[in-house]
Amino acid sequence: MLWVFAMRSLKTLAPVLLVIGIIFVGCGDRFLPEPLKGASFNSRQTLNQIFINLFPQRERKTNPYQRTQDAIDDVENPNKKK
Repeated sequence: MLWVFAMRSLKTLAPVLLVIGIIFVGCGDRFLPEPLKGASFNSRQTLNQIFINLFPQRERKTNPYQRTQDAIDDVENPNKKK
């Protein structure tokens, strides 16, 4: 019977802890005292780096502006041939 109480307590406690965690990471360095302020800032920086590294930058295979740049060069220097 005790495990039923523990599960019910966990179901109500989990969303509260999630909201507190989001507030701590999101804006805790603005209003918390110094030891927690630094921990909040470091946590946010670490999470940012983790999410940035999940989606690495790709090198483009083509230059999408090359045709436009060639047209500008042709207008500016009409006598120049490639």
